[in-house]
Amino acid sequence: MRSLQRRVTHAVVASATFCAVLVSASTTASAAPVVRNVPGDYPSIQAGIDAAVNGDSVLVAQGTYVENIDFKGKAIKVKSTRGAAATTIDAGGRGPVVTFASGEGRASLLRGFTLQHGRAETAANVSTGGGVRVDGASPEVRDNVVRANAAAFGAGVGIRAGSPLIVHNVIVDNTGLESGGIGGGVFISGYPNYRAEIRRNTIARNANDYGGGIGTISAGLAVVRDNAIADNVGGLQGGGMWLSTFSRVIVVQNLIARNVHGGAFVFGAVAGLRFVNNTIADNTLGSALHFTLHSSAAQAISNVLVGAPGFAAAFCDPLYESKPPQLIANDGFTPDRPGFEGNCASSPGTNGNISADPLFVDPAAGDYHLRGASPSIDAGDSIALGLTPFDLDGNPRIVGAAIDQGVYEASGADLALGLTATPNPVMTGKPLTWTLTATNHGPLPATNVQLQDAWPNALPGGVQFRRVTTSTGSCAWDGGTSVTCSLGALASGASATITLVVKPRGRGVLTNTAMVTANEVDPNTAVNTSSVSVTVRPT
Repeated sequence: MRSLQRRVTHAVVASATFCAVLVSASTTASAAPVVRNVPGDYPSIQAGIDAAVNGDSVLVAQGTYVENIDFKGKAIKVKSTRGAAATTIDAGGRGPVVTFASGEGRASLLRGFTLQHGRAETAANVSTGGGVRVDGASPEVRDNVVRANAAAFGAGVGIRAGSPLIVHNVIVDNTGLESGGIGGGVFISGYPNYRAEIRRNTIARNANDYGGGIGTISAGLAVVRDNAIADNVGGLQGGGMWLSTFSRVIVVQNLIARNVHGGAFVFGAVAGLRFVNNTIADNTLGSALHFTLHSSAAQAISNVLVGAPGFAAAFCDPLYESKPPQLIANDGFTPDRPGFEGNCASSPGTNGNISADPLFVDPAAGDYHLRGASPSIDAGDSIALGLTPFDLDGNPRIVGAAIDQGVYEASGADLALGLTATPNPVMTGKPLTWTLTATNHGPLPATNVQLQDAWPNALPGGVQFRRVTTSTGSCAWDGGTSVTCSLGALASGASATITLVVKPRGRGVLTNTAMVTANEVDPNTAVNTSSVSVTVRPT
């Protein structure tokens, strides 16, 4: 997951690569599960569902099916043969696209469809779940694209009183229908003991008044883990997430970025609500993480929080809560004001909290990985409840002395190269010294560090090579206009210095360009190359 922009842009394509496994119907035992093909055996998906019994599969060929489907409590698998890009269920604006409202469990599976143009509104007595409605059920919904649906609550996916698994879906471009609506992408309600799981989804470009990406009321023990929640709009509060009223949601390792009206808004939390190892950045018109009424029982641990200009990264509202939530080992940073404000203003320097630029690789391009010099590396709480053994990219946690803050564990070796020329300008026939400094900003040691340096001869009298030295390893001149250095290994924080002396023999401009590489992945190659131009004047 190198780039959030790339993930959001190409998520539909990734979903399209899913291909359902074809299951052959048994002809030897009448009790064996049956594969019911649509449209081969049945004219519609619902007809296939109606004919199916527990254990059966409804296998759907590519195409667009204009209908609404209801699992009707059956423990069956409804799958497409060609994936979401080729297989669409279009509700035509008449009710939810898919309904699970009869006690379905995890044996009820929906996989590999585009679900669109569903509509759930109070006037029709169904206000939850325009794309997928889950009411008193716990199915698995996997590898689908849920798009262009509308509802008062959960325009994309609406969950009431259930423990479904919503995994690896693309939930985009869904919108709220009514004033006061909650959850543009996903809505969860299910106090006290339901446990909806929202995992590894892309939730983007959705809108509702509260919680453009995800909104909850009394969401019980819901888990929101490993999602990209981006470019959503909370018309009033919570562009990325809005968590309200007796929600014990565990929010772990989500990238929450570029949402309108803040990253996450917490209202009325109870003991057990935790934000752990999230990266919340570049959200507008609000704080990265905002705690208000009855939120002192919440926890925020090992998060990277970057506030929008004019807003603290973490704001703990003193008007509605006299005590702050428990903040441990977070980085809260805003360029133009304190990173922590309100009741949590004193957090930096206590309980491992810091306020420093986390040094993302390229946030403008959606790359929120940490550069090697980031203060968030090894700065998290390695024993926090809810930690995962892998980061959002699937790379192992923990690499260094402690877990890193945010969604990504820094890995590889971040090399940087500096190059200076003395004197500049230089006189013809006089020594010119180039000094090159290769530095490893970590977090891992760099091995087999190689430096290539070249100065193409653009002077009428040529350039005379004099000597090259290095503080570590060895360098060799090729007899022309380049030098190669093998610097060996550089520990994190270590540097090597190469000194190269030449004599220019004619007037003009002499340019030296050098590059450093190593065996390890480098999270920021933009600083691996350096160049300097020297003006050569006549004596």
